[in-house]
Amino acid sequence: MLPSFIHDAPPQRVVFGAGAITRIGEEAARLGIGRALVIATPGSGARLGARVSELLGSRSAGVHAGAVIHVPRAVAQAGLAAAEAARADGIVAAGGGSAIGLAKIIARDAGLAIIAVPTTYSGSEATPIWGTSEGERKTTGRDPRVVPRTVIYDPELTLALPPAVTAASAMNAIAHCVEGLWVAERTPVTVAYATEAMRRFGANLRRAVADGGDGAARGECLIAAWLAGSVLVGGTGLHHKLAHVLGGYGLPHAETHAIILPHVARFNLAAAPEARARLVDALGEELEVARHSLEVVSHEAEITVDRKEAGANSDFDVVRAQALVAQVRAGIPPLEGQRRAALFQLAALLGRTPVNAPPEVQACVRPPGLRDLIPVGDGAALLKRRPDVRQADRRVAAATARIGIATADLYPKISLKVTLLFEIQFAAKMVVTRVKLLGA
Repeated sequence: MLPSFIHDAPPQRVVFGAGAITRIGEEAARLGIGRALVIATPGSGARLGARVSELLGSRSAGVHAGAVIHVPRAVAQAGLAAAEAARADGIVAAGGGSAIGLAKIIARDAGLAIIAVPTTYSGSEATPIWGTSEGERKTTGRDPRVVPRTVIYDPELTLALPPAVTAASAMNAIAHCVEGLWVAERTPVTVAYATEAMRRFGANLRRAVADGGDGAARGECLIAAWLAGSVLVGGTGLHHKLAHVLGGYGLPHAETHAIILPHVARFNLAAAPEARARLVDALGEELEVARHSLEVVSHEAEITVDRKEAGANSDFDVVRAQALVAQVRAGIPPLEGQRRAALFQLAALLGRTPVNAPPEVQACVRPPGLRDLIPVGDGAALLKRRPDVRQADRRVAAATARIGIATADLYPKISLKVTLLFEIQFAAKMVVTRVKLLGA
């Protein structure tokens, strides 16, 4: 059955690169912004806001460093008042999801354009989703007016992000990707974005957490965050609904995403085989994840038993926890069998027995990929680019020069021909045969 979907992505300009923050004045001028109010959070966010304000020069209308997580109603009203007092004709959101969230409310209610300068991986800058909170209630909505007109991604602004914030913020973005693979409103574009973002996070997030100064890993994670945010154009599901409800109680947004993601994924992936296959393909470490999951659920089962002995859990809780351990453990042997079969195939392709496969094959945990794109065009020219073929060509040329033989085409040319002499001889034989038959 052919899919049916509507892809409605608002236009947005993206400027990416190390040092891209220095282009903030140029981008403000491009949008006709003459008085930009910089929105930031207190503390380090305010220092970044001051730097952005300085780069804006005469186009800056000041800094409002009052952004708070979940944008409480009072904070939103203070932001609107600050924009009005500054006679701002545009907003620059410098920071993470809190700064961008407040900028969105100001843009929605005051009709101002936003330039976003993200410093985390929340992805809010790529979405039309806004949110505010009041008391223990959080309200969200979608409005194209809150989508930043321009986003400036500068990986250098993320180098000082602490490991815990890096991990939690990335899990927020990963949650966009995972849910984007099964929501009913998904499109081929959002699914492609989600898959590519997961691939980049899978290959680079550990490096970024282990070494915050790894600029290459930071850049890849920032690209992944942009793609992950763009996935939300296709809508949200159970995961984000739960996260926003819990946000009404003041829980930190990124950490909440990280905590509930494995539970929602476990609940939904059983009914979403295509999403599960894409995640496995993007991460390529299903066996490692399964083994780690067994360690986690085994530890949870031990805690459940301890809590039962203390009177905090029932026998049913213990049985359920132990059943989950058994379920996860049972899923590991098939994965180990699949890996062994794949290793045997790799060894066979290399002309080796599985026992004598190279160490890099034995250690392979994810499908091999290409370092560079394969050029298209003439097949013979492509084949000649291989180092072993070039070396063979040089040897043939040297041998030809020594013994004076002619070289053959790489792809032999075959043609079928019938000579006139053959045709005459065949006709003559037919005539003789016919005469002999008549004479008989």
